[in-house]
Amino acid sequence: MSCGTHVFRFSLTALFGVVLFAAFGTAAIRFATPLWAGLTMAVTVPILFAAILGALFRLGQARAFWTGMAICGWGYLLLVLAPWFEAGMGQFLPTSYFLNYVYDHLQTQAPGVGGSDVALTNWLTSMNGTGGSGGGLMGSGSMMSSGGLVGTKSVGPDHSLVLRTGHALFALLFGFIGGVMAKWFYLTRAPREDGGGQG
Repeated sequence: MSCGTHVFRFSLTALFGVVLFAAFGTAAIRFATPLWAGLTMAVTVPILFAAILGALFRLGQARAFWTGMAICGWGYLLLVLAPWFEAGMGQFLPTSYFLNYVYDHLQTQAPGVGGSDVALTNWLTSMNGTGGSGGGLMGSGSMMSSGGLVGTKSVGPDHSLVLRTGHALFALLFGFIGGVMAKWFYLTRAPREDGGGQG
């Protein structure tokens, strides 16, 4: 049992890595700009390519870890970013729902033009006196109070950038989880192979 359970023991370095990943991920999604999205992909893709190399050239436990990371990391990216999956299965994954939820909560209301085209048309119509008994400047009050010319608008990160950044981070997370699980499978399988003759 001990050889199969010590895989879940994490060093101080691993804990620091988890904290760094959480901080980087939070900032990347909160400020989902093209720069942050590019940085996230620039980190994710080389790590997953390195996982393929590790799966090919490392041995033993290390090979198991890198194989699991490569399969789970690239598999997740394939499901959410490949054109033939993105419009189908990818948008229905729990992580996609979670990122949409995060995106909605990152939107803030700021003073701005609410429904500017329609509001401007209604305002000009009321100014010309064609808006009924409440025409003219006074008739535009309801339009103004409903967030017409002076209202609020949603301000926040771009939806596609939030999704791309979040999915890249989830690919790293699931890759790491897959690597840990693959290493656990390797360690729990080896004793049974070595001691197959024992009851």
